[in-house]
Amino acid sequence: MPEGDDPLRITTVAFRYPPRAPGGAGIYAHRLVTRLAARGHKMRVVAATDKGSETGHSKVDGIDVELVKVSSKPPMSKFTFVHNPGTMRKRFGEGDIAHVHNIGAFSTTLFSALKKQGGHRGIVWTSHDVQLISNRVPEDHFDQMMRGTDEDIRSIRAIGHDGGSKGRTIWKHFEPNTDRFIAPSRFMYNMLLAGGLDKARCRLVYNGIDLESSHVSEVPQEPTILFLGGVVAIKGLDHLVEAMPRVLESVPEAKLRIVGKGDMEQPLRQRTKELGIEGRVVFEGHHEDVGPFYHDAMVVALPSVVYENCSLVLLESMAHGRPTVATDRGGNPELVEDGRTGLLVKAGDPEDLAETLAAV
Repeated sequence: MPEGDDPLRITTVAFRYPPRAPGGAGIYAHRLVTRLAARGHKMRVVAATDKGSETGHSKVDGIDVELVKVSSKPPMSKFTFVHNPGTMRKRFGEGDIAHVHNIGAFSTTLFSALKKQGGHRGIVWTSHDVQLISNRVPEDHFDQMMRGTDEDIRSIRAIGHDGGSKGRTIWKHFEPNTDRFIAPSRFMYNMLLAGGLDKARCRLVYNGIDLESSHVSEVPQEPTILFLGGVVAIKGLDHLVEAMPRVLESVPEAKLRIVGKGDMEQPLRQRTKELGIEGRVVFEGHHEDVGPFYHDAMVVALPSVVYENCSLVLLESMAHGRPTVATDRGGNPELVEDGRTGLLVKAGDPEDLAETLAAV
């Protein structure tokens, strides 16, 4: 253990946790847990599953991971974010710190459970998205910070956080029972303050990556565009696919590789056929080891249409020595200095995206 560190007992709560479930918040939680364990701290993880047959304890990288049964699928998903009886019945044990990441169907009642059980000296929440705070930010301020379309804004607020009884229930369980709030970007930090959280309890701590696993290599000559992440609507992949015919007009040998999985895959496959570009767009599926994809890419695209917080993909792209093209949403401008460490484009604008990718 590094000099000056005292060993702590840390319970990490992450709704989705690798290797079962991909996603930036779960990946970051996993990396943080393993690094803290390497520093000598005693780590344990509580994660979730929808399948009763998967519940129980297992070891992931030598660390105890307990899977708890939840109901996160429709129609229960409309309610479990606010209240999940299983969370209140769950005993979270003892430790110095409980660190909560993505909560999903654990619901905000887990904060009440952690506090009332009294087994942890401090409860910390890392804000990976705006869901819990969205109903507390004044509407005009929220719209300005999100800089999204009306449809974007409605989709975020519709995740269940109106200012009525549902919103009050969320806040009652969440805010009074959390000792520290961590924001991984200035964008999210400002969102927490706009939601009325006490500044003394808020901290700005950017996400980190393991530079030892990132190796800069020569940029290949083949013009390959890489997208890496969830194949879901908020990532703006439809705009990236729409941009490809324009890219191919300037760079006929260009290719797009999509690494990830999600419910947008089939509609996107169909759209590539309609555009006549199915031979230039490759759906690679989910991969644990993404290093080779970075090395084979000439440029990495992050066309998100809503917001990004502190994108691991942008950090990893830079660490691998790859230029990035990202939309000007959320925390992206904090990571990408436009024209110097990458290029920023307008969200939801395939023409701007195509022109910028072709230029790279």
